[in-house]
Amino acid sequence: MALAVTERARELDPLSVLTLRVAAALVLANTTTSFIRRAMELNPSDSTLHYSLAELMEREGHASEVTLEWRTALQLDGDQQLVDLFNKTSSKSGFPAAKRAVTETLLERCRPPERWPCAAASTSPFFS
Repeated sequence: MALAVTERARELDPLSVLTLRVAAALVLANTTTSFIRRAMELNPSDSTLHYSLAELMEREGHASEVTLEWRTALQLDGDQQLVDLFNKTSSKSGFPAAKRAVTETLLERCRPPERWPCAAASTSPFFS
């Protein structure tokens, strides 16, 4: 039924379906933002909520709020090295560069060392 109504609306006015989709996306974004803000009121120390709000704000083009939410999330995570890196890079080069610098630092921390302990596994009888 809904598909038929949408198809008929598209036949009568092709832009009406696009308008409905844009309106639905705006309502969803506003609802999601409200939901996250309410969750932040209940648990202000949850860094994930601040990162989530920052992502929504970034999509909507709210640069100053994005930077604030990322900084808050990093502070809540308690890694002062990342906070300092973010602050230095964002003041010098802006939010996108700061986000990239933090992300690259986190990825670098996850890389295995050059001489991984399991390298000797190829000579082990257990791995033949």
